[in-house]
Amino acid sequence: MFLKKCEVMPIVSIQCDSGIKNYIFYYKQILYFKDKNPCFWLREYISLKLADKFYALLPKVNEAICLARDPIDSLFSMFYCRNFGKNYLDKINIGDDIEQVLKFRVGYYKAKEFPDKKDLKDYIIDIVGFLSFYDALLIKKLSNIKKTYFLDMSEIVGDKTFETMKKLALKFHFKTPNSKDKEFYTQTMSSFRILLPININLKKFFNEDIFITLRTSSLNSLEKDISCLFFKNTKIPFYILIQEKHFNQIKSLKENEFEEIRLYLVQFLEALKEKRKRKDKKD
Repeated sequence: MFLKKCEVMPIVSIQCDSGIKNYIFYYKQILYFKDKNPCFWLREYISLKLADKFYALLPKVNEAICLARDPIDSLFSMFYCRNFGKNYLDKINIGDDIEQVLKFRVGYYKAKEFPDKKDLKDYIIDIVGFLSFYDALLIKKLSNIKKTYFLDMSEIVGDKTFETMKKLALKFHFKTPNSKDKEFYTQTMSSFRILLPININLKKFFNEDIFITLRTSSLNSLEKDISCLFFKNTKIPFYILIQEKHFNQIKSLKENEFEEIRLYLVQFLEALKEKRKRKDKKD
């Protein structure tokens, strides 16, 4: 979200180990966002189905950023990371009881309500080797990158973020952050990551399945951010998204229908904040 604020459009890799599917995805996305200063964000290590060809076809660049983190810190962060709980609902209807939707929404490794250090060994064997600690392998595959700039994750957390983004803007030639937006760079969406996404069905108003999505990650080429329609003067820690093809239908809502959705979203925001506070105290 910090890059987008600086008018850079990150294209995030899909969670897929296929070189072919990743290439097709990036190709379509970069065409769609060609006028929005796109950049590739490679999060996964691709090892199957023409992976070498995929990496070889990536654009040649003089320098790329590698977001790095202390491996032990990363390990414990992942182990204690919240996951989907036993009551995780992906889709709900407008008007559903928010308290029931959020109840037992968060879980930990082995679907436990709280993390158990006794499971750490199993976690390392089952999860970590597959999902993490592959930076060296990935950098080796990226033969079209001449130089790697390592950025410690701690530099984009809290008060450090604004100054870090200023340095990166100067080094990589994108728009410098505006000092008026300094507060924006101190916020985080990650604390809401596992509570979201939630897809809210508006069939009540349209007699067909039309969803608005609450999500911490940014929009893709088929979505439109409508957060400002419902929260004009309030900064919120997530995006409110809709499929672009349904945008005009949202705009055509009657005033009382629109207000019903807005009030539900306001209640949802407050409930999410309270849920996060309670979980933070327990962790």
